[in-house]
Amino acid sequence: MLPKPVARGCVFRALWIYFCFVSGTAGLALIVGYALSWWRWRSEDRAWAEHGASAERFASEHPVTRDSPAALRLDELTRAIGIESIPRDKVAGRRVLDMAKDPALKAIQAHLQAIEAIRADGPLPPMPPEVRAYMQTNAAVLDSIEDHVIASRALVFEEDVARGPGAPIPALLGIRSLQNVLLVRAADALRHEDIARASRSLEASWTHAQSFSGRSDLLSQLIGIAVARIQNSILRLWTGPPALWLDRVKSNDFRTRVLTSYQAEVYGWREFALRYKGAGDISELDGASPRANTPFDHAFRFVSTPYIRLSLAGVSEVVRRLREELASGDLCSFDPDKSDETIKSRFPRWNILGPIAVPSLFRAWASVRDVSLDSELTGLVIEARQRPRDPPAVGTATPSRVCGGHAWVYGKAADGRLSIRMEPTEMPAPRKEPWTFALAVTR
Repeated sequence: MLPKPVARGCVFRALWIYFCFVSGTAGLALIVGYALSWWRWRSEDRAWAEHGASAERFASEHPVTRDSPAALRLDELTRAIGIESIPRDKVAGRRVLDMAKDPALKAIQAHLQAIEAIRADGPLPPMPPEVRAYMQTNAAVLDSIEDHVIASRALVFEEDVARGPGAPIPALLGIRSLQNVLLVRAADALRHEDIARASRSLEASWTHAQSFSGRSDLLSQLIGIAVARIQNSILRLWTGPPALWLDRVKSNDFRTRVLTSYQAEVYGWREFALRYKGAGDISELDGASPRANTPFDHAFRFVSTPYIRLSLAGVSEVVRRLREELASGDLCSFDPDKSDETIKSRFPRWNILGPIAVPSLFRAWASVRDVSLDSELTGLVIEARQRPRDPPAVGTATPSRVCGGHAWVYGKAADGRLSIRMEPTEMPAPRKEPWTFALAVTR
């Protein structure tokens, strides 16, 4: 006897029940996902606020700014010497400057690296021929640049932290290149004992550096650290720097600035997560402008929003906790290799965006340690020069304010000069710095 055929209505009914079950399960999952992501970000906002770093406060301290007239004028001046101070894509009609391949700028960078490596009193090295030719050819323009920077004291570059990964940043290579030029001029003036010209070039360098020291992006802070290191190397070789420079060296608080930049990273991701509208916005993750969203993108957004928001809330938690640990920890106990491992271990496997959002974010903390020690050493050198007839006694030690368990020990170099050296010399990071300097003093 043949089985009865299944009625068509029963098949449709079964399919309908299955469809309702799947749709209901997916819908419930989305509802839970939206609710959970909302709760996670609310929790993160409260956690940041408990440490005095609420999103509202951060936004009020870092408002949207545009390039100031003084910054635009500086760009006009620096382009005459092959340096751009504002990114080329923001100024219509400006020619493209390939600063990375400019032989003169590369020679200037190499010359400064040689100065930075000097760890004892002595004559400053002369400028290489190509550097001297660049300085002589552009002397008049460089004088105008220094006058403009010193007179302006209000160079403001565009900033909009809320744009997250697509936030504008200054022409960092141009900023670094201009700083290199100013500092080479200062070093050359000191070599020829032209104190007035050296003071003016250093003043222009310091004023220019202040224009991006208050920015919240990490790249600007890393450029500031590099500039401070070169400024310190020149100040250590200046036998009679004014007391003003001692105060300035001590005021370099890159620890606080970099901690702020970590919050800026989270704030940018937070704003991105909250305004996420579709797949077209994902192009922002590569720093590009978001493309127009298609109907498919909006559908993708509907189902992907909980995942995006939960992933970035996880980024916020990891950055916040590590930031708290760094703020309360000792700079010289920081190990960047272990930090990378710690970051990876704190993200669950499902959070693929986490490691992408913070690839090597905390390695900058090693640079903070280096510049802090460098500034501390420079301050001790300046203080010793200010009291040439009563220098620190050989064998005395000054505890480091940067690194617990370390001290600056005064000794006698082989040629009789006073030496200042950090002990112990071991640091957890792979980079080894010769934290020492020898200077001539008379009792």
